[in-house]
Amino acid sequence: MDVTNFLSRFLSGKQNVMVVPSGSKDTFATAETKVHGKPYHVISLPDWQTYELPVAGGFDKWRIYREGNWHETCHIKHSPSALYKWGSSQTDRFVMNVLEDFRVEQRGVRDWVGYLP
Repeated sequence: MDVTNFLSRFLSGKQNVMVVPSGSKDTFATAETKVHGKPYHVISLPDWQTYELPVAGGFDKWRIYREGNWHETCHIKHSPSALYKWGSSQTDRFVMNVLEDFRVEQRGVRDWVGYLP
């Protein structure tokens, strides 16, 4: 996780970022929390040892895993904090998340040309 933590902090431009295993085989997520009273962004990624994809070769697995981390880092850099609490229903949150995913990836590609997923 050391390289992943470094990449997340570097790409987001923030030092208050932690990357932790999600405990799930396929969940990539971002949340906000407090650690010792200070705000932190937490990126949850699948555990590398149990992360499985129906692709041949380890390089493709690494590229997809890295893109998942990049995507969540783009949320930290570009998504407003209030957005995590927006919506009165699961449907509202799902639709907003799809739109926000598109928006943050467009901004991420603009910031980091060549990082196109």
